[in-house]
Amino acid sequence: MKRQEWKRLLHNPLLLVVMVAIIAIPTIYTTLFLGSMWDPYGNVEHLPVAVVNLDQPVTVEGETYHIGQSLVDNLKEDASLDFHFMGQEEAQEGLADGTYYMVITIPEDFSQRAASITEAHPQTMELKYETNPGTNYIASKLSESAMKEMELGVREEVTRTYATTMLEQIGVVGDGMTQATDGSGELKDGANTLTQGAQSLTDYLGQLAGSSLTFVDGSQRLSQGLGEYLAGVTQVAEGSGALNDGAKQLEDGLGQLQQATQPLTQGVEQLQAGAQNLAQGAGQAASSSGTLSQGAAQVDESLGALLAGLQTLQSQTADLPQNAQALAQGAKQLEQGLQGLSLAIQSGQVSGEQLQALVGQLQQGADQLSQGLGQLNQQAPALTQGIAQAAQGAGQLKDQGTTPLRSGAAQLQQGLDTLAQGSETLSQGVTQMQGQLPALTQGVDKLYQGAAQLHQGTQSLVDGAGQLMDNKAQLTEGMDALTQGSVQIQDAAGQLHQGAQTLTDGAKALEDGAATLQDKLAEGAQEIADTNTGDEVADMMAAPVDTQESQLTQVPNNGHGMAPYMMSVALWVGCIAFSLMYPLTQYSGELKSGFAWWRSKASVLYTVAIAEALVMLGSLHLFNGFQPVDWGRTVLVALVAALTFMSVMYFFTCLMGKVGSFLMLIFMVLQLAGSVGTYPLELSGSFVPALNGWVPFTYTVRAFRSAIAGGQDITGCLVYLGVWFVVFTALTLVVFHVRTRRIRRGQPTLMVWLEEHSLA
Repeated sequence: MKRQEWKRLLHNPLLLVVMVAIIAIPTIYTTLFLGSMWDPYGNVEHLPVAVVNLDQPVTVEGETYHIGQSLVDNLKEDASLDFHFMGQEEAQEGLADGTYYMVITIPEDFSQRAASITEAHPQTMELKYETNPGTNYIASKLSESAMKEMELGVREEVTRTYATTMLEQIGVVGDGMTQATDGSGELKDGANTLTQGAQSLTDYLGQLAGSSLTFVDGSQRLSQGLGEYLAGVTQVAEGSGALNDGAKQLEDGLGQLQQATQPLTQGVEQLQAGAQNLAQGAGQAASSSGTLSQGAAQVDESLGALLAGLQTLQSQTADLPQNAQALAQGAKQLEQGLQGLSLAIQSGQVSGEQLQALVGQLQQGADQLSQGLGQLNQQAPALTQGIAQAAQGAGQLKDQGTTPLRSGAAQLQQGLDTLAQGSETLSQGVTQMQGQLPALTQGVDKLYQGAAQLHQGTQSLVDGAGQLMDNKAQLTEGMDALTQGSVQIQDAAGQLHQGAQTLTDGAKALEDGAATLQDKLAEGAQEIADTNTGDEVADMMAAPVDTQESQLTQVPNNGHGMAPYMMSVALWVGCIAFSLMYPLTQYSGELKSGFAWWRSKASVLYTVAIAEALVMLGSLHLFNGFQPVDWGRTVLVALVAALTFMSVMYFFTCLMGKVGSFLMLIFMVLQLAGSVGTYPLELSGSFVPALNGWVPFTYTVRAFRSAIAGGQDITGCLVYLGVWFVVFTALTLVVFHVRTRRIRRGQPTLMVWLEEHSLA
C-alpha cells in the first residue's frame, strides 16, 4: 500500500504542487514574518524624532551657560535616532500625523537649572519628551529607550561640569585652608587673651556673688523694718480714728456748750432782774413792816400794796427754780464739755498754752457757777416758802384785820430777814457769775474754734493714715519682690560665677583647640595641594561606573530571539495545512491491514514534516542570516517538533476529519498563550501558568532557545515531545485498525458519517 500511495502522489501534478506549497508554508511563515522584525533594535537610528530647543542662555558669575544649544550640537552628531530640529508647532503636527515618533523639548530654563547646581538649593533639569503610541507602540517604546540613553548622556555632561567646578573649588579651598592656618594662629592668641579675661571676669563675679549675699541680708532686714513700720502705721490709723471720733465729740460738745451759754446768759439776766425785784420788794416789805405798828388804818392801806408786791415777788420768784435748774444743766453740760475737751486734748496730744489757759479759766468759772447755784438752790425753797407765807399772811391779815397783823409782821420780819440774806447772797453770786459770763462765752467760742481745727487736723491725720493703709499692700508686694529679686540676684551671681569659671575652662579648651586646628589645617592644606584635580578626575566623577556585560548565551538580534516561538507556530501551521489538503482517510490498492494503511500514509506524512523543518531552517539561514550556536541540536529539535506535531494532526484528522483540524487550530491558539514565547511567564496573564506545563509549544520553544543560543541540555524537552509522538502514533494505529476491521465487515465508520454531514 505504501508503493501505491507514493505512485498516486507522484502521478498527481496538482497534489505535488500542493505538497510543495505545504512544505513551503513554515518557510514562508518564518522567513517573511521574522524578516519583518529580524533586527528592529539595530535600526533605531532610522526612527524620525523631532527636537525643539526653547532654552535661553544664562550668565552666572561671569560664565555663560547654554546647555540647550550644547545638547542640540551633540544630537546633530548623534546617530542613535534620526533627529530633526524644528519649531514647536511643526513638531506637534508631525507627532500627530505619525511623521515623528517622539518630540524632544528642551525647556526655556534648562540652562538656568543647570547653573543652579552650585547653589544652596539646586533645581533639577527637566528634559521633556512626548510620544504617540497610537501611531506605533513599538516605535514609541524604542524611542523612549533611546531617550533614556540620551538622559544618561546629559546627566554625565552635567556631572562632568559640576565635578570640574568642584575640583576648581577644592583648589580654592586649599588656598583658603592655608589662610585659615594663619588665622587659626591668631585665633590661638585671641583664645589666650580670652582665657585671661575670663579669669578676671571669674574673680569679679566671685566678688559680686559675695556682695549679693550682703544685699540679701540687707533686704531681709529692710523687710523686717518695713513690717514693724506697717504695724505702727496700722496703730496710727486705729488711734487717728479714735482721735478723730474724740475730736468730733469735742466739737459737738462745745457746740452744745456754746448754745447753752446763751440761755445761761439770759437766765443770769433774768435772775439779776428777779434779785433786784426781790431786793426792792424786801425793802418795801421792811418799810411796810416798820410802819405796821403805827396803826391798823395804814395796815389796811398798805396791806393791799403788800399783797400786790408779794404776788409780784411770787411771780418773779416762780421762775427762779426753773432758771436755776436750766443754769445747773448748762453748768453740767459745760463741765462735761470741759471733761471731753480735756480727754480729747490728752488722747490727741494737742499742744497750745492759750487753749490750756482758757480751759483753766472755764473750769474756774464753772466751779464758781456751781457754788452759786448750789447756794441758790438751797435758799430758793425757803425764799419761795417765805413769800408764800407772806402772801398767805397778807391775805389773812386783809381778811381778819389787824389782829393777827403783829404776829404775821413778826413772821414777815423773819422771812424778810431771810429773804434779805438770800437776796444778798444771790445778788453776789449773780454778780460774780455775770462777771464771769463774758470770759466763759469768749472761752467757749475759742474752744469751739480750736475743737473745729482739731477735728480738721485729726481728719487729715485719718486720711493720711488711710492712704498709708491703702499703699500697704503695694509696699508689702514691692518689698517681697525686692527680697525675691535679691535672692535671684544672689542665685544669678552664683550662676554667673560658675558660668565664668566654665567660660575660663572653655577659653582654655579653645586655646588648645585653636592650636590643634592650626596643625590640622596645615595638614589638610597640604593634603589638598597633593590631591589630583585634573580633567581625568572630573571624567571619572561624571562616569564613575563602566558596565561590562557578559552573556551566558548568544542571541544576535530580535530575529534569533523570536525564531523559537515562530518556528514552533510555523511547523504547527504546516502540519494543519497538510492534514487539510492531503487525503489521509483514503487508501490506494488492497486494504491489507490497519498498520499497512497507517504506514502508507505515514511515509508521506512524516516525509513532508521532515521536509518542512529542513526547508524552513535552510531558508532562514539563506534569506535572513539565521545562525544558531548549535546547528545539530537546532535541526534535531525542528525534526522532533515536526514529527510530533504531524502525529497529533494525523490522529485528530483521521479520527474526525475537518473537525479534528478545526480543533487543532483552536489548540494552537491555546499554545500561543500558554507557551510564553514572547513575554516571560511572570509578565503573562494569570491563566498562563495553568497551561504552560502541558502544551507542546512550551517544550519546543525551550528546546529551540537552548539550541539557538547555546543554552542548557534539551533532553527533557525532547523526551516530552517523544512521549506525545508515541502516544498519538499509537492512538492513530488504533483508529486505523478499528476502521480497517469495520470496513472489512461492511460496517459503517465514523468517517462515513462525517462525510455525509460534510465534516470529513
